[in-house]
Amino acid sequence: MIEFIDFKPDNQNVWNDYAEKHPHSEVYHLAQWAAIYKETYNYTPYYFFVREESEIVGILPLIHQKGLLKNILVTPPAGILLNNPKKHNEEIFRFVTALKENLRASDVLFYKNYKLSPGLYESLENIRILKQLPETVDALNKDIGKKRRWGVRKAEENGLTHIVIKPTLQDIKLFYKIYGTNYRDLGTPVNSEKFFRKQLEYLGGNIKMFIVFKEDKLICVKWLLEYKLEILSSESATLREFFPTRINDYQIYHAMKYAIEKGFQTYNMGRSQQESGTYAFKVSWGACQVQPYPVYRTKQQSGIAEKKSKFKLFIKAWKKAPVAITNIAGPILRKNMTLD
Repeated sequence: MIEFIDFKPDNQNVWNDYAEKHPHSEVYHLAQWAAIYKETYNYTPYYFFVREESEIVGILPLIHQKGLLKNILVTPPAGILLNNPKKHNEEIFRFVTALKENLRASDVLFYKNYKLSPGLYESLENIRILKQLPETVDALNKDIGKKRRWGVRKAEENGLTHIVIKPTLQDIKLFYKIYGTNYRDLGTPVNSEKFFRKQLEYLGGNIKMFIVFKEDKLICVKWLLEYKLEILSSESATLREFFPTRINDYQIYHAMKYAIEKGFQTYNMGRSQQESGTYAFKVSWGACQVQPYPVYRTKQQSGIAEKKSKFKLFIKAWKKAPVAITNIAGPILRKNMTLD
């Protein structure tokens, strides 16, 4: 028999210590995300310790995303953590189902790791690409192959340079200009600038900003989250007119190089839709680990391709809208609509 114990801010160290010691933990398992989502979007976090007798055997983080057109329970992107999922999955699923009904939520999304019930609907459209880094930059140069080395060399000949910094609030404003433009060009609503400010406030020690310049012009930014022995490229945005400079080769290579020099063992490129152009580019960087990124739901949903087709006209119009407008409207849409 297990118990579900409410997480309190005073227990943050206990929560994070459990995550730190778990072999499958990621930066999104940290307790601070509860406050980040609450203070950015006014979502209510429901975070629980899973306890058996006197031992913590898991952590169950859930975010109640309630807006004008959505009312769902969602785990953070890394999902939940359990010592023995097969032993406790049924009890946990019953608990979450009861919470869903109590909140009158329409759906529950479990990201990534455990299928708690055979009745959950499963989506396998996205995958994650992880690069297990060699010990030296010389070994990385050999591993990535001629094509990628050529792209990096061309980018350097085109005058690209970069810095890696711990960002300030002013740096976030610079980041958001590129991020907002890139997301507009993709036809995707942005997260709020406040979302990144809150990450800096609560997770400042885990965050670096990777910035690429063409001469004096900022053309690319990456939002890097560092945790244990892994660096996650959480967000990456580039001004499209600079694609011919081989900027994408440059930014990935030098982010990996930075990770090696700082002693990290894994560079996490994040998720991509299977067989997409982004997927093909990411797996071209030598030996990479391709991980399934399942999403489990209590309610069946349409697939990514069907959603894109459904919102085709919206996406087309969004790409033509001024960035000033999409930067205002994007966070409103993200708060009030289900975009996953």
